[in-house]
Amino acid sequence: DVDSALCSDCLGMLQISVQVARANREKSLVLKDKGNTLLLNGLFEDAVTQYGQAEALEPSNPAIYCNRAAAYTKLWRPWDAVSDCATALNLDPTYTKAVGRLGCAFARLGHIDLAERCYEKAAELEPENRLFQDNLEIIHKFKTKDTSTAQSAENLVKSMGELEPLSLD
Repeated sequence: DVDSALCSDCLGMLQISVQVARANREKSLVLKDKGNTLLLNGLFEDAVTQYGQAEALEPSNPAIYCNRAAAYTKLWRPWDAVSDCATALNLDPTYTKAVGRLGCAFARLGHIDLAERCYEKAAELEPENRLFQDNLEIIHKFKTKDTSTAQSAENLVKSMGELEPLSLD
């Protein structure tokens, strides 16, 4: 009967689709892990490439975007980091690490008020994370000083960079 044959075909296609999705996820995780290793070893451009390949296979994984944002931040490409953090947060609005990385990217851009709001939100979402509190303290100290010179802004970013150890998903 025709209906049974169509249903059987649909189930067969569904099974193949699930297998392809699983295989893509596994490949994507391998590429993401390679990107993480490269990032931790200071090979930031290579890490960006690996994360891009992982993204092509699994564009719904927010960790890929968040980790690539860390690489972009290290490469002083804060707008790219902002974009990837925004994508990660669109996929998972409670992804605290992406909120914190967004704060770091905004700080690099000199948007101190936005950085402060990000770290406040991250600290609210994850109050036990000392990094967010430490970066908030740095921002508060920065805002109470004379911030009219580029040197002051650069010092802020350097301080925050030291306080942002790479913690990757």
